[in-house]
Amino acid sequence: DKDCTKTFWLLVVLLEQVLYPGTYARNLDGCHVEMGCLSQLLQQTQPKLAAHLQALGCEASLLATDWYLCLFATSLPAETAGRVWDCLLLEGRKVLHRLALALLAKAAPQLMQLDNAGEVLRCMKLFAAGRHNRDELMAAAFNDIGGLPRARIAKIQAAEEKRVSAMLEARAAKQSNPTY
Repeated sequence: DKDCTKTFWLLVVLLEQVLYPGTYARNLDGCHVEMGCLSQLLQQTQPKLAAHLQALGCEASLLATDWYLCLFATSLPAETAGRVWDCLLLEGRKVLHRLALALLAKAAPQLMQLDNAGEVLRCMKLFAAGRHNRDELMAAAFNDIGGLPRARIAKIQAAEEKRVSAMLEARAAKQSNPTY
């Protein structure tokens, strides 16, 4: 009974204080913001890979939505996902960006050889599932990615929040005025 209560309150903290607001909202507003933020960070930290993925029509959201919504629990091996959750609860949501960027950076040599979005998705799914060495992934996320100051992320998120809000308003307007 005590474990259930602790688990419940841990979930409350995760949803209300750790993850980006609206991540699990009806329209996944917060998830859209985080995907846009990841896309911007990828362009800044790994411009060649970002350009290659863009040329293939493979947005970061195609690769990472599952990572962020499931907090890597369905993508990484259990022992690695457990370490991700530890870091997430200790360091906050920017850990998700660090890990996504680290996974993409480590897979970049393979991804750069691919010529279609379907193969990129398949490659990343297999690549993430094979990350059993959690220490190696964490070292890449915290040592190899470079600085990700919270202020930099917050600035990107603020811009993405405006973009997402406009996108959702346009979608709502289109749905309320269907053209047949």
